[in-house]
Amino acid sequence: MTFEQFKEKYQKVPVEEFPNKRKGTTPIVTVKVLAYNHADYIEQCLDSILMQETDFDFEILLLEDESKDGTRKICVDYAIRHPNKIRLFLNSRANNIEVSGKPSGLFNSIYANYMISSKYISICEGDDYWSDTNSLNKKVSCLEENEGFVMAFSNFNRLVSNTGELQIRPSIKFNKDTVIEKEDILKANIQTVSNVFRNNLIDKYDPKMSEVILGDFILKGKLSHYGKAYYIHDIKPEIYRIHKEGSFSIFSRWQQAQETIKALEYLVDHYRERKQNDLHIVKNLVFFCLHSFLRNLLSSRTIRMELIRKARHYALLHDISVLSQSFNAIKTIIANFIYSRSSSSQTQTQ
Repeated sequence: MTFEQFKEKYQKVPVEEFPNKRKGTTPIVTVKVLAYNHADYIEQCLDSILMQETDFDFEILLLEDESKDGTRKICVDYAIRHPNKIRLFLNSRANNIEVSGKPSGLFNSIYANYMISSKYISICEGDDYWSDTNSLNKKVSCLEENEGFVMAFSNFNRLVSNTGELQIRPSIKFNKDTVIEKEDILKANIQTVSNVFRNNLIDKYDPKMSEVILGDFILKGKLSHYGKAYYIHDIKPEIYRIHKEGSFSIFSRWQQAQETIKALEYLVDHYRERKQNDLHIVKNLVFFCLHSFLRNLLSSRTIRMELIRKARHYALLHDISVLSQSFNAIKTIIANFIYSRSSSSQTQTQ
């Protein structure tokens, strides 16, 4: 889909670009920041990007979504004070695209993609922030020196916004720099806030994504076709904020599993349409279904046979014979579970 087609379909009110001094200059990196009702967080986010010490030019592409809490005023103030770094776009809520029946940041995100011409992209949501002044420089240097890597990432800590608790424990368990092979990228805990990736490898927008919430997951899945990822240990962890307004954290664990499966199935279709080898995507889908099945069985005492049927369907498509033992083991688990709970009314079979 071209930019003009995208605007014709989704843009009801023109997006306003705030004046800046970046006209005609192409940075090495664009940091994409989406802001909506982030008045309590956006200054910390922008300050953490502006403090980056780099050997190259970078820009902040800031898209504000007509917030109700004063976020827009803060964004305008930053754009005025930093016209050489910040390109600010002021969007209207009339343009919002719903995903799974809920308002989303999809319009802003896709609009930004068409505005980016840099070699590399990083994404820092308006409620997240970076901790290390050399974070961007180290990741870009890694990609500049290694053509085989499509992304470079670091560790992150979670900040629970409603309690102010910073969960200072490694979200990524590596204790040294580590290469992530293509087939393992989807399994790696790569958060958007900690990632820098190569631009112009994938489409700016696929309309089929409009019902998929996990855009960051799909980004990893698409990029994994083109190369490896590199984990850089010597960077202070970035901060990923968790709060009740989060688009994914508001879902139950089962809803999150369903959304992940939906994203994986989208990726399978995406790879097949392009006649790309999707074996690593299918394996991730099959194992995720099996994992979700067992987790539901053990945590909520619920048997969700649709997960087994879906896993078997995709395994058979690729003749993943290594999974046969897993299915046999699960059959035994189900049989034993049903037998042990046959007298209990709490057991649900769905």
